[in-house]
Amino acid sequence: MNSRERLLSALKGNKVDRLPCICPGGMMNMIITELMERTGIMWPDAHIDANKMADLAAAVYEYGMFENYGVPFCMTIEAEAMGAGIDMGSKIFEPHVVDYVIDSVSEYNKLKALDVNSGRAKVTIDAISILNNKGGGVPIVGNLSGPISVASSLMEPVTYYKELRRKREDSHKFMEFVTEQIIKFGQAQVEAGADLITISDPSGTGEILGPKYFEEYAVKYLNMLIDGIREVDKDFPIIVHICGQMRSVYSQINELKADAFSFDAVVNIKEIRKHMEDKILMGNISSFALQSANEEKIKKMTENAINSGINIVSPACGLGTQSPMKNIQAILIMIIPKINCCFKLKREAKMAVKIDIVSGFLGAGKTTMIKKLLGGEVLGDGIAIIENEFGDISIDSNRLEESGIEIKEISSGCICCTLSGDFQKAIKELIKEHNPNRIIIEPTGVGRLTDIISIINVIKESEDIELNMAMTIVDVLEFEDFIDVFGDFFIDQIQYANIIAISKTQLTDELRVNSVIGSIRKINSNANIIATPWDELEARDILDVVKSSILNEDTCLYDGHCCNHGHHHDHNHEDDSANTFDYYSFETMKIYSHEELAYILSSLKNPIYGKVLRAKGFLLDADRKWVDFDFTPSNYDIRKGRVKTIGQVAVIGKDLNINSIRNLFD
Repeated sequence: MNSRERLLSALKGNKVDRLPCICPGGMMNMIITELMERTGIMWPDAHIDANKMADLAAAVYEYGMFENYGVPFCMTIEAEAMGAGIDMGSKIFEPHVVDYVIDSVSEYNKLKALDVNSGRAKVTIDAISILNNKGGGVPIVGNLSGPISVASSLMEPVTYYKELRRKREDSHKFMEFVTEQIIKFGQAQVEAGADLITISDPSGTGEILGPKYFEEYAVKYLNMLIDGIREVDKDFPIIVHICGQMRSVYSQINELKADAFSFDAVVNIKEIRKHMEDKILMGNISSFALQSANEEKIKKMTENAINSGINIVSPACGLGTQSPMKNIQAILIMIIPKINCCFKLKREAKMAVKIDIVSGFLGAGKTTMIKKLLGGEVLGDGIAIIENEFGDISIDSNRLEESGIEIKEISSGCICCTLSGDFQKAIKELIKEHNPNRIIIEPTGVGRLTDIISIINVIKESEDIELNMAMTIVDVLEFEDFIDVFGDFFIDQIQYANIIAISKTQLTDELRVNSVIGSIRKINSNANIIATPWDELEARDILDVVKSSILNEDTCLYDGHCCNHGHHHDHNHEDDSANTFDYYSFETMKIYSHEELAYILSSLKNPIYGKVLRAKGFLLDADRKWVDFDFTPSNYDIRKGRVKTIGQVAVIGKDLNINSIRNLFD
């Protein structure tokens, strides 16, 4: 059997000589930086040039990564064709929506009709035709974004999800229009020579919609889309990718008319097989592991996927662009019999040092999370912490000293850009001098997570270390503002994490939490999301989620709100935190009453001080007791602190008025 015959037979449930191994494209990106560099075909050029798109898709097969071609490489084409503004990204991240078209579902008549003969829709169609002319028995997978994902890219998602419930008549008219446009794009892909189509609808997960609205909107319009595509060919094969946990929508998912189903790594295939006995299942090798684990772990995960009853082997979602090609190729080593017969798992005599990164933007709660993990007494002995503070005053490390843990401080700026050598040295010294079992890294809140991960990967070449967790803390109250103000910096921290813990959920309602979860999924489809209020969250719960993200187990928090699907990117040196953010700090022994300090912190919201994003420190109060304080634009906190030698204040933001801030504290 050739690759095309094998995949099409598997989709029909027929016997095959071995399992096919594919990665569709679209949301389920199969392009990595290493492939772009080897071929010389780069993003964003390959998004807008049909020949480059076809050649880069073909290279995936030619370099032994997967057994298919797949186009396009993103999920923004439909929204762009209907009027949304798109940032085309770069080689390190995919195109994404930056401007919405409408403010309400009732304004759907303002949307443009999708034209398959223009723009990137035409580029995709032409690329399929080029690939079709290659022949060679390689299946061509066309890709579509699902109706709800497209709809929530045309208007602000929070408003969209609200109006699905409040303006149901107009919502259905909106969804019908959107689905009709996607059908045109799908039909054109079929006519151009696609062998099958994958529909990915990450925003249409049952975790956000719930069973009732999942059936009313997701199932209805996915089936409408499937039926529309099959007007060209009634037997045309279609795969549907659904994000998040499936427990709440087991019965509804069976109503979908697709030939096969793809799920996140968080979904336990053995469990879902009980509810979908006669369905073709695809997946679900952790995309995060493909990027951060080693070849042996990938082989083991592939073996587990096969043994769980999967019909088509595939990543759980798209590949992070930093995924090593050798890791991806390791999947085929487990599948192709002549290679598989020689495979043996190697075991290391000594356990690698676990590296845990707790990242997060300005006041999100990184230090609080680390203290929670330490206080749970579940991490074991031999823990070291590396602090990377922004600026020259180490506030957070002072707060962690009470744990009695070895701390190696690094101050100032972006590690990758300015402190690469020091950072590597710090880890190597900790390993040599203290022989820890685990190193926890708390990066600066205004840096890039990719910087840390990239350096960890370099250190792997000489030290026996293992990236265990890359967690990002997201402040639910500041999410939209940080996206708006900081763009790539904030997106990077979300995109590259395997665990995203949402803080301050107890201060808002479930609708907002769910909306932020939906927005996070659009940025990172390979992260387990923790949205449990932190006062209810135990250290052991967190570690269970960490294990599930690596071992492909079925673990979730917050009433099923967790998701695993990802698109990651490399570090871009075009700008750095030192040039993007202002920083001001000072030391003082001035005494402040509680009322004075509360007034100061509440005043920092005033634009006369600039855009203050974070203030923190410790000061003496009127009773000559030390207090700690934190400020973000959404709230501030003053609490009892430990004894210090001198008061310290640090302020971070954009366009800070230093004189005014100093006068405020004076």
